[in-house]
Amino acid sequence: MIREKVITRYIVMCERCGWGHTFDDRTVAEAWQQECLHLVGKVWLCEDCAAIVQQTMSYDPASDPAYWAEKWRKWTGRPLT
Repeated sequence: MIREKVITRYIVMCERCGWGHTFDDRTVAEAWQQECLHLVGKVWLCEDCAAIVQQTMSYDPASDPAYWAEKWRKWTGRPLT
């Protein structure tokens, strides 16, 4: 008699770059995810991608005086004094 065995694999990976691992055990996969990935918003990211995304999310050019000084210089050709 031949029986078919279904093997379940759990893939845990960064949703931005794809870095991750495959596990046979769900508990181990969840533990690895909690330990090695970071939840940013609603996505799981590796440490490098989380740093990039958090940096761009927290930077608001409208609140940066240097950004507006550069815009003024480009628009008028004069430095902002």
